[in-house]
Amino acid sequence: MYKWKVPKFEGQHQKRLLSILQTHFYMILAGLLTAQIVLSSFWNERNQADRSIEKYVSLWEDDISRENLLQASSGLKEKIVKQIYELHSAIEAVTIQDQDAQCGLGSTFVIRYGVLPSGFLRVCYSANDLLWQSLFSPIFVGGLILLMSFTALALRNRYQSLAAQQSLEAELNLNRELARISRQVAHDIRGPLTALQALAHLSHEMSDEKKDLMNLALERIKGIANDLLIRANFKNRYSDKEESADLRRVLKDVLTQYKVSFPEAEMTLEIQAQQPEVLVSLSSIRIYRMLSNLLNNSLESIQGKAAEIQIIVTETMDRYCLQVIDNGCGIPSDVLARLSEEGFSYNKINGSGLGLFDAKKSMYEVGGELQIQSKLGLGTHVTLAIPKVSSCSSSEFSSRRA
Repeated sequence: MYKWKVPKFEGQHQKRLLSILQTHFYMILAGLLTAQIVLSSFWNERNQADRSIEKYVSLWEDDISRENLLQASSGLKEKIVKQIYELHSAIEAVTIQDQDAQCGLGSTFVIRYGVLPSGFLRVCYSANDLLWQSLFSPIFVGGLILLMSFTALALRNRYQSLAAQQSLEAELNLNRELARISRQVAHDIRGPLTALQALAHLSHEMSDEKKDLMNLALERIKGIANDLLIRANFKNRYSDKEESADLRRVLKDVLTQYKVSFPEAEMTLEIQAQQPEVLVSLSSIRIYRMLSNLLNNSLESIQGKAAEIQIIVTETMDRYCLQVIDNGCGIPSDVLARLSEEGFSYNKINGSGLGLFDAKKSMYEVGGELQIQSKLGLGTHVTLAIPKVSSCSSSEFSSRRA
């Protein structure tokens, strides 16, 4: 048996369909409101005409009744009919004692003598004239103002929705383009990286220390390429699973590289942790990036004196606190609050303002925290509170290392 399937609309088609439905909804709603306003003002105009006629007839009811009962003709009926025509411009015909007079739109009024009916007055209206008169009534004017206000509000909301949708689409297109560029850069890095790794293994004149330094640098380039591929992949980019790393090992590797690159700087590492592996819920490449940015900031802030940088790791119940302390020039208090803003840089000629912003973002994503304390002339103290790896993730990390 054939089953009819509802077609699925995705992406741009779905957005266009929703946009068309919203536009049609506003048009239909505006049409219904307009019809409601016209009908309300039309029937109100007719009711006003009926009330005017009823009020006028009540003044002459006794005279008309006596004339009907006596079947006399004094010209009173003709006079009353003539005056009724003057009550409203939409009155098309008026008859007395002819209840069944045919007309498209009319009203019948009972003429009473005391409490007893003695005759009927039939009034026929012109629908076109009533409609024209209703267009100038307060109900129609007020309703039209409300309709225009509603239409303006709907158009404004529609415009804001379209603007937000276009902005979102532009941002998504930009992200796709950046992802494509990241994949291309990561792909292009792998070629020369492979060549450099081969040269490092073939070089016999290089000392072991320099070989280790080169291998560390190559590993970092490789990690950057892998990180670019992960960030360029939208499926993995928003994944809740975060790679864990041994903070002790990463810190030692980074410090080894910086001691060779900056031999005049005094850098010390102190890890106050009981476990041999200091596992944190953050990838090694992100730790390397954050620590490199912090060390570069410290080295650039120290001028005219020997650089002293302390790296201290302390342990709490659920976090490891990575502290970087320098004896640099310090940062003013009014600048501290803005240091982690994207694009904001202090006391740097070619600063991009991305280092601390990236660190704060990385801490936020894993449930950590970034704190900065500084005093002018004394130095700066930066603390990264990084969550520990759970016991389950810790066993997985150990199995991968094995």
